[in-house]
Amino acid sequence: MGITHYWEIRMAIDSVTFANIVADVKKAIPYLGVEIAGGDGTGEPEITERLIRFNGQKPHDYETFAFYRLAQPPHYSKIDGGWWFSFCKVGFSEPQPYDLAVKVVLVIAKHHCGNAIVVNSDESDAEWEDAIELVENVFGYGDFAFGQTGNPPSPTRKFPAQQYMNKQQLIEFFAGIKTKSKITKERLMHDIEKISELPEGNYILLYKEGAWLDRVLDGRKVRALYTTEYRHYEGYYDYRFSIFSAENFYMPPQ
Repeated sequence: MGITHYWEIRMAIDSVTFANIVADVKKAIPYLGVEIAGGDGTGEPEITERLIRFNGQKPHDYETFAFYRLAQPPHYSKIDGGWWFSFCKVGFSEPQPYDLAVKVVLVIAKHHCGNAIVVNSDESDAEWEDAIELVENVFGYGDFAFGQTGNPPSPTRKFPAQQYMNKQQLIEFFAGIKTKSKITKERLMHDIEKISELPEGNYILLYKEGAWLDRVLDGRKVRALYTTEYRHYEGYYDYRFSIFSAENFYMPPQ
């Protein structure tokens, strides 16, 4: 589990557009009010004609944010429709302060790239307001929007495995996950406790090995009620689960 921001781009951002993003990011840094550092949490952030890379200043670092002009492995993963996907986790249960810097960069990038970038997040719209307001105050543009304006999925887009369950079935599903990892066992206990706090009702569980769970459905963003992930369980390196309310969920035909 972790608080994560996600983005999709085409193969490349043209050099002029990326230069405009870099210029605005450099101008925005003094207004952040948070300390950012190099990718390892020390030194200076890297902001060049080919990438923007930084982390929080130690001890408030977490995962390195790396936004490249060119989409290529291992920094991006190719997905459907010629798009490339990347993400950055900014904290476990609470975001680290540099979360604001990550969101500001993505707001700036969305402005300059338009529909050539899709941004989504585990955080709510309200939790993005500070970043959007900062960019609007400094640059005068406040046209940020999440993924539905960029790359809504087609009816043929592939979705992860799904199961329709009530709350008790969800609890039984997670209780049935077998693992030898002490960390994963502890996380399972935590997840079961959180799921037990959900109201009674019908839910949809999405899960997939080693891939982001798409939450832009039918051209609109549908927020997961709960998201978690496990590493190294039952031979899988990375398995992710998201729980949605069935009432607010629409699954396009396969």
